[in-house]
Amino acid sequence: MSDARRPSTPKWMKARPVACRADPIFHRWPMQRIEFDAPMDFNLIDHGDTHLGDILCSYSGIERLMEYVLAEPYRYWIHKGDWIEAITTDDKRFNEDTAERITPSQQRDKAIKLYKPIAHRGIVGLFGNHEAKLHRYGNLAKEICDGLGVQYGTYSCRVVFKHGKKKLFNGFFTHGRWQFNSQAKDHEQRNANMKAMLKMRLRMKVGDSAIMSCGHAHRLMFVEPVQRLYLHDTPHGLKQAYLQGKQTGLYIDPDDRWYGCSGAFLRLYADGLTGYGEMAGYDPVELGFLVWKIRDGLITGCERVTI
Repeated sequence: MSDARRPSTPKWMKARPVACRADPIFHRWPMQRIEFDAPMDFNLIDHGDTHLGDILCSYSGIERLMEYVLAEPYRYWIHKGDWIEAITTDDKRFNEDTAERITPSQQRDKAIKLYKPIAHRGIVGLFGNHEAKLHRYGNLAKEICDGLGVQYGTYSCRVVFKHGKKKLFNGFFTHGRWQFNSQAKDHEQRNANMKAMLKMRLRMKVGDSAIMSCGHAHRLMFVEPVQRLYLHDTPHGLKQAYLQGKQTGLYIDPDDRWYGCSGAFLRLYADGLTGYGEMAGYDPVELGFLVWKIRDGLITGCERVTI
């Protein structure tokens, strides 16, 4: 049969490229398990998406984070990727107006220099989609972590928080790939919808982590465990109480976990400049980071710190 008469292949039968182990971004950088020997009382600064190398990066916000970390002795940090902008001149997102340092190596060196003062408080650093875009250039996030002496966790990691031989709790941290948006007309409903999306995206990833947190979305929000009321019998009638969720074990009820999205440090607007976020039609978001509060070995709260 000639090529002219040969029937075309249906679209559903055509081969599609898929991520596989041959792809260096998957097979060279597997998920890491990090053990951290922590005090019984400490604060965990959860942040990322700093986008160093873009003029729209809030360096004053990063300075405030560093001041916060160094203000007290037991404050530690995690960076969840997109350390640098990592957008080269052949990328469709490249914008000469907002590119402060064009080459990836310059952006990497800037990140190492900037984070040096708090490197000794770092627990783990991840890589994000911006660094992943340049995986043929090298593992820029790992080079930043190596330059700081901070453990490298790949795209997602598990952190086991311990105090000596006592296990405190597990944390699951990932750069993520989701956007949390809602078109609800009411402000409270929009926030509730986005928090529900955050919880649903993370809850099935692992079953034994008391903290589950992502980045990427540039949203600064958290979801606390559900307070569930129940009644129980006493000789003097029914009394009320609340279920006390556990923070360790092979499986933690999803309603007993804490969920977070750690914000960003990239501004949307600046006079005289136009960034790709503005051109993409993104709405403004709060810049900042999360602070997980651990007291007596238990997660007792979370705070959003805006910059």
